Amino acid sequence: MQRFLSTLTILLLFVYFSDAQTDSTSVEEDEDSVVYVYEDPLIIKKTIEQKEEIYQKWFFELGGSGFKFTNDHLLCNQFTSYKNTIEQCTKPIGGYTLGGTLIYNPKNISYSLGASYSSYLERFAKTSDSIVKGINQYNYIDLSGNLGIWIFRKQKYVSFMLSGGLMISRLINSKGYTIDYLDLTKVITDKSAGRDAEWVGSTKFGLKMIFLNNMPVKIFIEPYTRVNFTSVLSYKDNYYLRRWAYGVQAGIIYTF
Repeated sequence: MQRFLSTLTILLLFVYFSDAQTDSTSVEEDEDSVVYVYEDPLIIKKTIEQKEEIYQKWFFELGGSGFKFTNDHLLCNQFTSYKNTIEQCTKPIGGYTLGGTLIYNPKNISYSLGASYSSYLERFAKTSDSIVKGINQYNYIDLSGNLGIWIFRKQKYVSFMLSGGLMISRLINSKGYTIDYLDLTKVITDKSAGRDAEWVGSTKFGLKMIFLNNMPVKIFIEPYTRVNFTSVLSYKDNYYLRRWAYGVQAGIIYTF
């Protein structure tokens, strides 16, 4: 009996100290992603998965557009007769652009820099001593900077980007015909007139519809408007001419 009591006492002491050691165990980990569930005498460690939204930041856009435009003549009274004559002789046809744009969009606000080639075409016809007909063409290299907002970017299939910005255009060349200021019956070449401004400033606003948002290569369509805020003719002529263009651009957007 005495041996039995001694054995029981030792067993109880062992269990007591084992429980005390388990209860006093400390956990040094203090991470936000770890949760400890206490189920005496056990401590169960569970890891919580944290998902972070990752946005692609860099994109390259490649596209082209077709547009229609109108000529807006602003002039002093001495050029009224010339304005009436040139409007009768020239009829805008339209134009096209080809170019690329680098876009940085960390989340919803986009910043972009672009370069493009644009061409304006108009029909010329004048009857004086003889009939003169032809197509006037004005070709530019455009550099642009834009600011925009990407709407519904998380949507799987379709999103929208509203943007606007400034554009500076350098005249590459021009060809065609115009009317002499001093003799309204006389037709001269555009090159000999030398009236085209070398640099032209414009503003541009557009609403881009982007398809296949979750794909590395997306497709877009963008109705836009573009208007000059400087004259396409030299200021020295005291004759202000600006173009209003309305068009649709389409192309692809590649995700880096």
